[in-house]
Amino acid sequence: VPVSSDNCQGNPFTVTITVESTLGIGPQTVTACSDAPIGFTLGTAPSTTYNITAINQNGLTASAGTPVIGNNLAANEIADDAWTNETALPVTVVYTVLPVSSNGCIGQPFTVTATINPEPVVVNQTSPICSDSASGVSLNLSSSVIASTYNITAINPNGLTASAGTPVIGNNLAVNVIANDAWTNSTPLPVDVAYTVVPVSAAGCQGNPFTVTLTINPEPVVANQNSTICSDVANGVILGNDIDTPQATTYNITNINPNGLPIYAGNPTTGTGLAANVIADDAWTNTTPAAVDVVYTVVPVSSDNCQGNPFTVTITVESELVILNQSLVVC
Repeated sequence: VPVSSDNCQGNPFTVTITVESTLGIGPQTVTACSDAPIGFTLGTAPSTTYNITAINQNGLTASAGTPVIGNNLAANEIADDAWTNETALPVTVVYTVLPVSSNGCIGQPFTVTATINPEPVVVNQTSPICSDSASGVSLNLSSSVIASTYNITAINPNGLTASAGTPVIGNNLAVNVIANDAWTNSTPLPVDVAYTVVPVSAAGCQGNPFTVTLTINPEPVVANQNSTICSDVANGVILGNDIDTPQATTYNITNINPNGLPIYAGNPTTGTGLAANVIADDAWTNTTPAAVDVVYTVVPVSSDNCQGNPFTVTITVESELVILNQSLVVC
């Protein structure tokens, strides 16, 4: 009822306040891996926008998306946000959000709590091994959450071929997956074989790739040798090298087959760490009617203690003339 200064009342009139409804959204939660988009949509109401008023990162840093405080944002504003968690435990990132209806009414704030599961962090590793020797390498452990499996995404053999193990690209592999891998290097120099590996936690969160570099030290390659000598004469053989590979510094004699001949001189014996002239003074007696081969099986060893494939030294021992003493009686 309006009233004038003379205290005269007018006819009543009405004031109608139309109160628009506000959007009531409760707290929301989502779980994601470190560095993976959280994939969360703020709401499904049409024509609704959102104001993000605060983001509590709890020490994490964004690795994708554009986490930002702002107004009139779309429902998928935070869907591509990703956060890096290299700690040992899950960490929450909390967004505070105000929903805004199509008529401009602001609802009560709600929170979106994104639990970021940690990723394993594994440093690069290197290991020197000999040609044709099993690597014996276990993949490095994580400095954050434990890696339960590993994905090998690439192997660069740099021209070498595998001689043992099963070097293969694959997922859900064990920590010792490359321990039996061996590579043949018959070049003059060491060659690196590089594995690219992704560690994976028990929660399925992938860490950044790391590399395992196996430095394959070369093996000496020595060709078979042959020499022909007379019975009871030192063979004079010096164990030889192949100039295309590292020089053998010592030799292991693993077998001697005399084919029935007795030793006449020298000291033919199996053994390790032997010099190149170890068999030079060996002599064999052959009183048979034909030549006989004495065969040494020898493994060359480089200065890095890398063993090459066995080679043979065949000493062909010619037979000697055997004439009995003679006597004659004459007048």
